Amino acid sequence: MGLRNSDRPRLPSIGEFVKSRRLRLIDPNTQKPWTQVELGSAINLYPNTYARLERNKYQPGPQVLDALARVFDLTADERAHMGVLAGREVPTAAVFQLPAELEQAVLSAFESRTPAAWVEDWRIVAANLRFRELWPGLADSDNIIRWWLTSEHARKVTPNHEEEARIQVSQFRAFAADESNRERALEMLEQLGDEPEFSRLWNSGTVQLGRPGPRYVWCPREDRFIELADVLVLAGSASMWGRGLYIGLPGAPTLSPPSD
Repeated sequence: MGLRNSDRPRLPSIGEFVKSRRLRLIDPNTQKPWTQVELGSAINLYPNTYARLERNKYQPGPQVLDALARVFDLTADERAHMGVLAGREVPTAAVFQLPAELEQAVLSAFESRTPAAWVEDWRIVAANLRFRELWPGLADSDNIIRWWLTSEHARKVTPNHEEEARIQVSQFRAFAADESNRERALEMLEQLGDEPEFSRLWNSGTVQLGRPGPRYVWCPREDRFIELADVLVLAGSASMWGRGLYIGLPGAPTLSPPSD
């Protein structure tokens, strides 16, 4: 049974973002979320102006965004995401630039044990044999997140599948905030809207730009888990979401799954 239209995931907006963060602020005396009046007072906005903000009828300036970031105790990624939603910031590729200490490793990365693929708009454009071996079927899917949430292979080869799914959806939320990605984001939301796990992760409001720590994947042929350091090298784009070359730099092998 599909979700009602009112329950289907929607594109992120500044009003939705601010409201979701306000509802996480709990008054210790009443044990209830902050009201619009309380939040407006905390950031020096009139109540009706703050209410317009949650309805996407008011574009906050830098001072208001700074005040919201302090009250909500936002991470750097969340702060950047909020700025994009408010039309005050443009996503940069800095978080995806190749770390200097990995430059030499990339020069010798394309070996039989190194997965690599061209990625664009949450699709795998082309992949080498090692990539296809480690993630069966992913290279043939037109929606990376849908494969991650619905493929039996995804769960079999990923020891911390829940955490990996959270990272994917958190990064997709950041992607969807960029105006230039809206058409593709809407297409993907339509494809993913009936997936309960996606809706749960999406509605959590978590946003993330980079990847924290290594990735783990099971290799049946070698009968072991492999640790990979993800690298995305952009190709002819200044946007972090442009076409890029994914490389999974091999790390230390492990014979038992890492803890979540």
